[in-house]
Amino acid sequence: AQVVSLSPGAPRILVLGGHGLLRTHVGCATPCLSKLGGRRRLLSEGMKDLDQEGDCARLHRHFAVGHASFVLLVFLPPLALTISLASGPDVAFFAGTKLLVPLVAVFAALALPVMHACFRPTQRFLLTSVWAPVAVFAFVAIMYRRRINYAIQTLPGPACYDTPEKKGLDMAYNAANELYSHCQGPDAHSLGKGVVDQVASVKECTRYQEIEREYGQELWYLETLEQRLPCAGICYGHRRLFVHPGVQAPACGPMVAAGIRVPAKFFTAILAYSIVVMLLLIPAQYLVLTPLVARYNDALLNKPMYVP
Repeated sequence: AQVVSLSPGAPRILVLGGHGLLRTHVGCATPCLSKLGGRRRLLSEGMKDLDQEGDCARLHRHFAVGHASFVLLVFLPPLALTISLASGPDVAFFAGTKLLVPLVAVFAALALPVMHACFRPTQRFLLTSVWAPVAVFAFVAIMYRRRINYAIQTLPGPACYDTPEKKGLDMAYNAANELYSHCQGPDAHSLGKGVVDQVASVKECTRYQEIEREYGQELWYLETLEQRLPCAGICYGHRRLFVHPGVQAPACGPMVAAGIRVPAKFFTAILAYSIVVMLLLIPAQYLVLTPLVARYNDALLNKPMYVP
């Protein structure tokens, strides 16, 4: 028996009786079958007669399933919670939804275990599939907490022009309120002067589409506020325009500030969860992952493949 290395770092060949056993990077625990003299025989004497799928495929599959289970268990719950919180109307309006774009990295990490079918995963590959999504969760949670806390501080005050969001909402409400007054006036009815109908919403006014083109997002949010809360406007109490129009109600700003404290706490929890996962990954990398990958590589690469 003689071990031959073709070049540094290249696979080694074990020469036995004129034939070789090649250890390749796609080595398999399956005892490969090869034709020799028109007959199929086992590559190495004494090896068990296993099916073509063999130990390698089973080990590879178990490793992929374990990787997928870990990623889904660790990242799927905070992913669903983050999307749910960011999709709320209050958080979406004051914090935006563009911060959800980095979550594409999390979806990619959830799909990475599928790559086990294409190549043998390395330690760097496994670390990337864990560190990348946990870093994204921490970044997204920090940014959402920052923007929500800023909204909590500014919404209760009567000042309407201290933030772009409040300014836009106040301008949209004033435009819709003016339209509603004109829509309810005695000169606005198609049947002539003195005929007044009580519209069910300012959206039924004929010129509503004009202001909607200018304040579409703000008017949508003001409508959702009246649907969810007993309020009107954002800075000062006024009459409602979308639901039960004409009824006087307090400003929505303080109510919204109180309500978005809940998602702020959840984003704080997501940030804490990300930090805990990061702290646990450091010892796990040396105590669990490195030995596991080493044993996995030995199990795959130490099985010889026949070379005639």
